[in-house]
Amino acid sequence: MKKTNEFRDLVAKEFIRCVNESPREWKQGWFTGKSGRARNAATDKPYKGINLFYLKMVEMQLGFDDNRWATFKQIKDKGWKLQKGSKGYKVEYWFPLKFDSKTGRRKAITWNEYAQLEDDEKKDCTLQCKYFTVFNASQIEGIPEIKLVHNDISESEVVEKISKGLGVDIEHSGGDMAYYSPGKDKICLPLKETFFDDYEYNSTALHELGHSTGAEHRLNRDLSDNNYAYEELVAEITSCFMGEYISAEMTDSHFENHKAYIANWASEIEDDNAYLINAIKDAEAAADYMIEKGELDLDKDATIETQNKSIYIEPFQVDFIESYEKFGIRLSENLDIQALDIDGAWETWITKDGKCIGNTDQLNIWFCDRNVSNNHYVNPRVKDLENLFNEINSRLPKESELSILDCVDKEDLQELEGGKSYLKRNVNLEKFVSKEELNSVEENIVENEKEESFEM
Repeated sequence: MKKTNEFRDLVAKEFIRCVNESPREWKQGWFTGKSGRARNAATDKPYKGINLFYLKMVEMQLGFDDNRWATFKQIKDKGWKLQKGSKGYKVEYWFPLKFDSKTGRRKAITWNEYAQLEDDEKKDCTLQCKYFTVFNASQIEGIPEIKLVHNDISESEVVEKISKGLGVDIEHSGGDMAYYSPGKDKICLPLKETFFDDYEYNSTALHELGHSTGAEHRLNRDLSDNNYAYEELVAEITSCFMGEYISAEMTDSHFENHKAYIANWASEIEDDNAYLINAIKDAEAAADYMIEKGELDLDKDATIETQNKSIYIEPFQVDFIESYEKFGIRLSENLDIQALDIDGAWETWITKDGKCIGNTDQLNIWFCDRNVSNNHYVNPRVKDLENLFNEINSRLPKESELSILDCVDKEDLQELEGGKSYLKRNVNLEKFVSKEELNSVEENIVENEKEESFEM
């Protein structure tokens, strides 16, 4: 679960940074985006939950105006090309493992296969999380232009359809407060003419409709005063998930309404990232509920489904979670390498003793950055890396040059825990990494040694 916690910490820290440093950009990025929800470029399916939340923050931070993302393998399979120096971002994928009585091992299965199991069989299943690196379409050459999807219903119709679908009346009183009353199951808003513009009215109504999904006879969230700050965070993220239906410039007054909560959220999230992760889950459920009840005609099939294969190797056993190491291609002392095909999208290379030495996605990215042609891309069944390196006028290090393991990617050198000792052994890495890159890595490692930690 270490990598799961690291990913959640990353998302939590990025959220705190966004709402603290640029609250206007944080909210407006959801509501004025041209392209809608983050989607997979190869399957055209939208990402969900924490993946949607994180990728949208990346889009806003880096100014990506394309909502499509793809893994390196998907880019290669489509005949596209990743731009040199492009940085990838993580998404997580949870999949079930089913116990196979014939082999005595657990085997990865698809969610469709899981749904067809009997209840007793499901009890024997466990969940496992894997992480994929994806790249934005703005970083991909040869990808078709994005097709923008325009909603045919107006923003006011969105509010009306959701209100009617939920069975929640919106009452316009003469006061200046906007709130949802759980006891009366209704929303109270100021008179329409008192709002600055249609956007301010519709976004406020959408926020309160988000609160109404928490009623006991709907999604049954805790709407008590003790849970007020958390519920506001849920409603805030819900309105963000619904933002593709409300596209307009935002006013300063809207952000003033949220400043009081941001400090509270930041404190809670810093103490425990589960505070944000749970809010994302509740907000996604609320948004999906509003879309369903409002009959807003979004994609019904909104989960990323990939083909999973058995993580099983003869003649030795490998525990994928324990043996997996982050990024890059690593070479064993005796250069004995075997390919392990995990799921057709993310291939990991391991030694005969079961030690992971990297994955083909990262090796292919390394080739791409050095302008190596597509003919040299690696697939899961390539087992002779020495021949591959000979073809590109490079070579594997000799056994005498190695001390246990060596790296061929500066990202490896910087991010793996053993990175410090590689440099101290003075292994000649310049055959794989340029002198300028190596100097940059050395500087980063010196800084990391001062902090006595390596950032993942």
